[in-house]
Amino acid sequence: MSWRKFKLYTKLGGLGLAGLVILVLLVQNSQKVSINFLFWETRRLPMFLFILSVMGFGVLVYKVRTHLTKLIRQVRQMRRDEAIRLKLKEQLRTDAQAKPEIPSGSGGEKQGRRPTMKGMQVWLVVLLGILIAAGAGCQPWQKKYETCMQEKDNLEGLFASTQQSLQDCTVERDRLAGQMSTLQQELSSARSRPAAATPGAGDLASEGGIYDPRKGTITVPLASDLLFDSGKAVLKSASKTKLNRIAGIIQSKYAGKEIGVVGHTDSDPIRKSSWKDNWELSCERALAVTRYLVEQGIPAKQLSAAGRSEYHPLTANKADNRRVEIVVHMF
Repeated sequence: MSWRKFKLYTKLGGLGLAGLVILVLLVQNSQKVSINFLFWETRRLPMFLFILSVMGFGVLVYKVRTHLTKLIRQVRQMRRDEAIRLKLKEQLRTDAQAKPEIPSGSGGEKQGRRPTMKGMQVWLVVLLGILIAAGAGCQPWQKKYETCMQEKDNLEGLFASTQQSLQDCTVERDRLAGQMSTLQQELSSARSRPAAATPGAGDLASEGGIYDPRKGTITVPLASDLLFDSGKAVLKSASKTKLNRIAGIIQSKYAGKEIGVVGHTDSDPIRKSSWKDNWELSCERALAVTRYLVEQGIPAKQLSAAGRSEYHPLTANKADNRRVEIVVHMF
């Protein structure tokens, strides 16, 4: 871009700015100018000046940027040429010192007229100032950048606090795991204690009572072969002695406790007796024991009877599975 064109574009830009200033003054000081002057509803002169100013300013910015790009390229080229010139000059000076017989004028470099660096720097500063003024609208981007950086710092802080919370949770998990292991060991130890050592089970332990700390019950199993004849639900006379001892212990030590009587059978189906099935046989045997305990003075409201047929065996031995259990509920 030549100097004449640059001065022309500068004048157009100045004219545009002047028109913009006049337009602003007219809008502020005149009550007759409509706000909708951009739609050509009123005076056309302000609109013309506004359009002219915008166009002139836009052309100015575009040309200035183009000229600045070219100018920067020229400055870089000048620096490279200057470096080459200095290098050649130094080389020639070295050669001249090594060979003094060569005339000083024969190795001189060709002189040419080049733009001075000082003038180029002045124009570069002027153009940069114009571009900075034109790009003043970049401030919002600076604010957005600062906001993003602040948000990044906040997220980094949140991430650090989350990591710390995770570490605390890991420590707490390990502590709870240790406590759970200790409690499991204590529970296993409590379950492995003998029934006679359990408070309140010592009296019935002599009759074969088994204490279950998990359920809170004392269970006294009675073999059906001891209580009944095969396929019958009538108590034998020999069984009443044992039942009397158990009833006495319950009355003296477990008064008011809930007592359950549960009948069990083996897996053999009913063939010869009159019972319909093992369900009926187990229920009738439990009722026989329950009625006898009531006769011995245990309140009926403490007692309950149930039959569980063949579905809860103890071992593979059928004789062990044929039984009646007296269960004392401690709580």
